[in-house]
Amino acid sequence: MRLRKLSVLLSLLFASVCLCACQQNESGTSKLEEYLETKLNSSETLEEFFNQPLNKFIFDQMVEASKTQYGDELNNVEMTVEGNRIIVKMYLKSDASGMESYLKRELNKTKDEYFEGIRQSVDLDARYEVEYIFYNSDYSKGPDIVLYEDREGYETPPDEDEILAQYQATSDSVEVEKHFTTIEEYYEDNYGTGYWEEQAQMIVDSSDGVFTDCKIKCMENYVSFSFQFAEDMGDVQANVEENLNDEEQKIIIDGIKNPTGIQDNITVGYYYYNPDGSVAGGIEFEG
Repeated sequence: MRLRKLSVLLSLLFASVCLCACQQNESGTSKLEEYLETKLNSSETLEEFFNQPLNKFIFDQMVEASKTQYGDELNNVEMTVEGNRIIVKMYLKSDASGMESYLKRELNKTKDEYFEGIRQSVDLDARYEVEYIFYNSDYSKGPDIVLYEDREGYETPPDEDEILAQYQATSDSVEVEKHFTTIEEYYEDNYGTGYWEEQAQMIVDSSDGVFTDCKIKCMENYVSFSFQFAEDMGDVQANVEENLNDEEQKIIIDGIKNPTGIQDNITVGYYYYNPDGSVAGGIEFEG
């Protein structure tokens, strides 16, 4: 899956909500703004608002525009509204399995823009929500992510995945401090010797054909990821350094290290190879 393009698609799905407000009439006031002056007070929820004939037309056009512009990435897009939650079902032409953490992180980075875009068209006294449901190319259900607008007077429900991760890290740390001195020992004891091979295969399967092979080796407190491109990519060193910046490095280190409770630094290496075996790029970092 071309993840950067998917992120652009997600952000543009709601940008079009505001486009209709830019069509000015002779008085300088948008037709939508005039309509809202008379109809907004009659709507208590987004569902009621978008069920009104003109607004439903705008909503439907927004969905059709996304289908047309991003047809090469999606089999279909469906959008519905329930109460104050907009539900976006995205039927991908690729596989989103194993990408929930990435998608959740990217969506939360720009969620304020999504909600601001909606409020520029309809500003109800309510807290808005957006739910993204991703479907894989075989139409099996993938990640289901809910975004909540940060609004005074409303408490955002706790993230179940984060609670579980915190609990697991706290629970494991007691045992790890007693029994494990390296991440190699921890993962082998808890998940078996085939754990890293399974993770490597998952990466290849979810790469949308970008990689033909991936090997992960865990030795004491060092983990190396070796990727082989399906096509000759030449020298990608600059891209590797740009994408694996300090922030991304910390996320990777924390994801591997935190569950183990080990305090020593660990080292992670990412290496990329062209089909002929030549080195395309690589980087090592620790923390």
